[in-house]
Amino acid sequence: MDRRIIICSTNQLPRGNANSNYIFNMAKSLKEYADEVISIGASNQDHRIDEVIEGVRCINISFYKKHIPMIFKGNFSFGLPMINELKKLKITPNDYIIIYDGYALQLRQLDSFFKFMPKGHIVTCVVEWPMKNQYSLAPINPKYIEWLRIFNKWMPNWGKIIPISRNLENHFIKAGCETFILPPMIDSSDYKICESKKVNEVCDFIYSGVFSQKDAMENMILSVEKLTDEERKKFRFHITGNSMQTLESFLGDKKYVLKKYSDNIIVHGRLPYDELLELYANTDYLLLARPENQYTISNFPSKVPEMMNYGIVPVCSNVGDYTNLYLTDGEDSIIFDGCSVDDCANAIKRALSLTSEQRQQMKINAKNNSAKMFDFRVWGEKLAEFIFE
Repeated sequence: MDRRIIICSTNQLPRGNANSNYIFNMAKSLKEYADEVISIGASNQDHRIDEVIEGVRCINISFYKKHIPMIFKGNFSFGLPMINELKKLKITPNDYIIIYDGYALQLRQLDSFFKFMPKGHIVTCVVEWPMKNQYSLAPINPKYIEWLRIFNKWMPNWGKIIPISRNLENHFIKAGCETFILPPMIDSSDYKICESKKVNEVCDFIYSGVFSQKDAMENMILSVEKLTDEERKKFRFHITGNSMQTLESFLGDKKYVLKKYSDNIIVHGRLPYDELLELYANTDYLLLARPENQYTISNFPSKVPEMMNYGIVPVCSNVGDYTNLYLTDGEDSIIFDGCSVDDCANAIKRALSLTSEQRQQMKINAKNNSAKMFDFRVWGEKLAEFIFE
C-alpha cells in the first residue's frame, strides 16, 4: 500500500517565513522515502491553493479576512478546515503525520480525528521554548496559557518528537518521548558565493529578518560607536525586515545612532525576494548576537545555515547547538562569548582585521560546510527511519 507523509501546519507553503522554509526543506528531504509527501498550510489568499512544487504537494487553506485576534482566529477557524482537508486526502492507518505548531483547540480536534491512527504514526515538531517573562501578565495572558497547554500537553501527546535542539530534546525525553533532532536545512545547490572584496574596501555585515527577544539587536547597533574611525570606514551593517520607524521606537533615546552613523547602518525594511538575494550575494558577514537563556539555547536560527549557503560568514555569540555542534571558529565562522556592545564590537573588529584572502577562504568554508551539515539531502534517510520505525 502507498505510504504517505502529511505535514500539517499553520504556515504558508512553500515559503513565507523561517517556519515555512523549515517545513518545506523537511518535506523535500523525505520525498524519496515516501510515495507522496504533502504539506498542508495556511494561505494568505482568499482561496485554497493546491500545487506540486519540487516534488512536494503544497496545499494552503485560506486563512483570510477574519478581523479577530489571531489566537481566536486560529483556535476557532483552522482546526475543522484542516480536518476537512485530511478527509479529502482519505487518510488511512498507512499514512504518517507530522504536526508542526498549531493551536490548542486545533490540536485537540486533530487528536480526536486521528484516533484510528496506529501508535508511532503521528510526530510533532518543536522549534522553540519561550520563557514566562516574554509574556506580559503571564499567569493570566491567554497567549501564555495557550502556549503552556500546547508545550506540556499536545506536543508530547503522540510520543514522537522532532526537536530543533538538544535542549528541547532533553525536555521531551524526560517526558517519555522518542526524539530526532533536526536543524534548519538548506538546498545547497541553489546559490553561489561572491568574490571577497579587497581588504581596504567596505565589509558588508547583515542582520536579516524581524528581530525578536532572542537577539541582542540594540547591542549590535550600538557597537558601531566602539569602532575607530578607520574601522568604521570598512564597516557597513545592513538590517532587513525591520523599518526605520520600528528600530527608532525600539532604541528609544539611543535612536540617534541610526542617524549619526547612517553611512554605516543601512536600514532596508522588507525587501522583495530578488532584491534580498542580490544583497546576500554582496554580503561578507552575518552579525548575530544573542544572550544565553532557555529561549536561545532551545532555538536554532535558520538564518545561520541560510547565510552560510551564500558564503556569508556567521559572526555570532556562542549560544546553542549551532556554535557548539556545527560551526568552527576561525574556519567557517567567528564565534564570540557574550552579547554586550563591547563583545559585538570586538567580534566586528576581528572580522574587519582579516585579509581579503582569509575572508574569501572563510566564505568558501562556510558555503562548503553548510552543504555538508545542513543540506536537506543529508538528513532525509535518517529522518525517514525515525518516522517509519
